[in-house]
Amino acid sequence: MSRLFTYLMLAALAFGIALLLAGDLGGEVVKLTTFDEIRTPFTTKIWIVDQGNALWIRAGSSRAEWFQRLSQRSGVELERNGRVTRYRAVPVKEATPGVNTLMAAKYGWADWLIGLVRSRDNAVAVRLDPAS
Repeated sequence: MSRLFTYLMLAALAFGIALLLAGDLGGEVVKLTTFDEIRTPFTTKIWIVDQGNALWIRAGSSRAEWFQRLSQRSGVELERNGRVTRYRAVPVKEATPGVNTLMAAKYGWADWLIGLVRSRDNAVAVRLDPAS
């Protein structure tokens, strides 16, 4: 019985490590900076997809802290390829299935692996519009 427990623990550890690596090694990772009510910046590493001229990110849930901040203050900054650009973040719940498909195509195994532990049912697509 202890050998089975050891194998299960090793498998769980390997799965956890794979999840951590999937976020950063699964494909392009950008840095999104959101701001709280007193303009304190918070930077989050996140995946991004392009659809024509539109840029999309995805919150795993509307309860995600970074999503809560952009819901209060839509002005965000995105660092991509070393360049920082300002955007207005616009949640578009109805676009989520299409963004999920784009994320799955771009991030492949990493998106699939994270999907095993985090349901896409509560995900919210966020379009990044250039700040004016």
